[in-house]
Amino acid sequence: MSRLPALVLALLVVLTGCGAGQKARSSVQYAGSGGAEGEVGRILLRDAQIQFPGSVEGDAVYLPGQDAALRLTIINEGERADRLVRVSSPVATGATVVGETALPPGRAVTAGMDGPIADLELANEAQIEVVLTGLREEIRAGINYPVVFTFERAGELREALPVENPSQWCARTATGTVCAPS
Repeated sequence: MSRLPALVLALLVVLTGCGAGQKARSSVQYAGSGGAEGEVGRILLRDAQIQFPGSVEGDAVYLPGQDAALRLTIINEGERADRLVRVSSPVATGATVVGETALPPGRAVTAGMDGPIADLELANEAQIEVVLTGLREEIRAGINYPVVFTFERAGELREALPVENPSQWCARTATGTVCAPS
């Protein structure tokens, strides 16, 4: 009789491990580039981060009053068209979005890179520019900053964006994303 509790415990351990998989709540996939990702409805945000401007002096990557460009990919996996209508952040007085932000089904828009850094390769992609303007505080590497992306149909997507890693350079190739030390 003393073996029964041990057998039951062993079976429970084995069976509870069966729930992990790509669709399980315990399964999380992270972007290889270190940017934030999220989704609202069928709109996906991938590799979203504040661009590193190059060499900096001191601890701050950006100072109050400066503007900070974003790097990101937005993909519409839905069957209905949508549009990015606004970007905002409590760390900035405003934001500008330049370019066509319409997102027909299957379309991707990218900012701050040559193409989407995501698991999807889409032929129907467009470049936009997204800049947080009039920063209210210093932006430092290693800290995430809140940014809100508002879509016409899907609504708001709130994400905490990191500062781009200054020690690596990433580019999209035909075989995927390649990152190398800068």
